[in-house]
Amino acid sequence: MYNDPLKNSLASFLAWRNAKDYRATVKTRAQALAFCGKSWVISEDHTRAYFHAVEDFGPVVWDSKKDNKRGTSGFYDDNFANETICWCVVKIAPANKKHGREALYAPITYGTGFEGVTLHLDCIGTQEDAQRWGESEAEKLAEEGRDNDAQFQAEQQIEKAREVIHSLNVKALALIRAIKDSKERAFSPAICEALRENLTGYLATRSKQFKRIATLQDDYWQAVQ
Repeated sequence: MYNDPLKNSLASFLAWRNAKDYRATVKTRAQALAFCGKSWVISEDHTRAYFHAVEDFGPVVWDSKKDNKRGTSGFYDDNFANETICWCVVKIAPANKKHGREALYAPITYGTGFEGVTLHLDCIGTQEDAQRWGESEAEKLAEEGRDNDAQFQAEQQIEKAREVIHSLNVKALALIRAIKDSKERAFSPAICEALRENLTGYLATRSKQFKRIATLQDDYWQAVQ
């Protein structure tokens, strides 16, 4: 989207507004530019800007998903290869021949599985620079994503193991109580063997769950191995 609202056609403005539900309240092209500016969140170190979508900044001049045909188009940010971090390039300042200044570009990283994009303000340069730096930033974000996903999967598996242990405890105590409350003074060998097998199975599964919890607490990457 151009900085001058009059340069943005009505058709392009309407397409931009209708692309996302949260833009429905934007009524004019001038309001669209104000919306894009206000929707930014700048990091404390001023190296990144966060906003809803790439189009909230401006037109894309290069996109890894479409244009990086001979290289990597993105990096998986989860451990099941479902979601990807990609990057694109936008122009942030036009060339100024009078002052001998080339156009400036910056990369934007975005994910295929979530809304929200990041403009990398510390990676400004030529278009080629922005493409190269964008790849590096996308790879780092994807690594962080996989690490966070591994931790989450470990937490989920630990919680599930604890639920299994609790269920086994309930079953074992119920079985022991039933034996104690039984009016039978002595059980047949077959019944004794069956009861022993049940209790032994409960204890073995319980022990296995405790070991799994210890393993995951020691190394959360084991959750996705």
